[in-house]
Amino acid sequence: MLQQLQQKLEIIITQRSQSEIQLRETEQALSELEKIEQGSSVYKMVGTLLIKTQPEKVKEELRDKKETLELRVKTLQRQEERSRKQLEEMRAKVQECKVLLILGGLK
Repeated sequence: MLQQLQQKLEIIITQRSQSEIQLRETEQALSELEKIEQGSSVYKMVGTLLIKTQPEKVKEELRDKKETLELRVKTLQRQEERSRKQLEEMRAKVQECKVLLILGGLK
């Protein structure tokens, strides 16, 4: 059970880290889009193709993606906190059982 909790926590931490990286990349892309001059061409990667598109459309897509990623990061942070708490409680119980076993063996 303890090992499962540790693995669950590691998975959550990895997912949070990946989501934070995606969020930073999305924010960076939005920032760069704000710098382009009106009327400039923007290309969007779709699979292996680059498709010419409207900058405002890309900005809207990136804003939506950013919002989704921010929500995901917050959710994963809460899950991480809960998992850490569960893990600490489980470790405390294991330690308590060890102490009881040692004390029981001394009698």
